[in-house]
Amino acid sequence: IYENHDLELEMKVIVGTPNKATPVFNDEMEYIVFCPTWTVPTSIIREEIIPRLKEDPEYYSKRSYSFFKNDVAIDPASISWNSEAINPYQLRIVQDSGPQNSLGLVKFVMPNNMSVYLHDTPNHRLFSKEYRALSHGCVRLDEPARFAAYLLRDQSGWSPERISKAMHSNKQGTVLLKKHYDVHLEYRTSWVDDAG
Repeated sequence: IYENHDLELEMKVIVGTPNKATPVFNDEMEYIVFCPTWTVPTSIIREEIIPRLKEDPEYYSKRSYSFFKNDVAIDPASISWNSEAINPYQLRIVQDSGPQNSLGLVKFVMPNNMSVYLHDTPNHRLFSKEYRALSHGCVRLDEPARFAAYLLRDQSGWSPERISKAMHSNKQGTVLLKKHYDVHLEYRTSWVDDAG
């Protein structure tokens, strides 16, 4: 984070794999969602979830996912996933809030038509790796609570303790940012610092 050309905050991130690269674009961050649910993108349903269900139809039964076909709740263990009639575009899969949610305990939203945002992760050990192009395109943050505290520092009542409580409440909540923040997603393999 830069303010008036001064570096205010930086942290490790995980970005998209080479074949699912995080897009380069500019946007505005508008709100924060604590304890988010995750609606699985159709590409992940098609490429990852259906193949796993073909091997084990009960895989997601105890993993806090809800399955819907044409907006009607279904039991994934009761479906023949090897059928040619399976259409991923008819499916909606939602992972409940909680510590195992793929988005972690908080996401930071800049509305865009690519559904790309910044978020926490339940798997923080990956930040110790040097190579961190490991996501499906969104940007995972190593220190999301610290990031939230920075964004909410001018909004009354948002102490680090309240942020932690909101992240661990298991109840989804949205906080609109009074100030929108410019977000620039880009890749730089090298750059010139203030010392040249």
